[in-house]
Amino acid sequence: MDSDGGWRKTLFYDTEAETWRQGDWYGLRFLALQEKRYANYAPQSEKLWIPQIQRWPQIYERALVLASGLLPERSQGGLVYSAVSGKLAQTLADKLSVTLERSHA
Repeated sequence: MDSDGGWRKTLFYDTEAETWRQGDWYGLRFLALQEKRYANYAPQSEKLWIPQIQRWPQIYERALVLASGLLPERSQGGLVYSAVSGKLAQTLADKLSVTLERSHA
């Protein structure tokens, strides 16, 4: 709610579809990204690292938190989610058109 007691809307104009989109701020910011979207997944430790500037929409972040019951940690300019299965990481990355890079860390 804003100071007047009304709800504040966050909008994004999608030039390709020529339509307005409404959603959470991080989700709309994610849509606006023009650069390559990527994340890093370490299968041995089941950790998923997402760059801070490319934070995923809140509904996807919520799924990652619910998978482990842990909030992400900040590390090297990004967020690290623990106890994330490879299947979950790949499924969410595919839905968001994110390149999931694998590491051995």
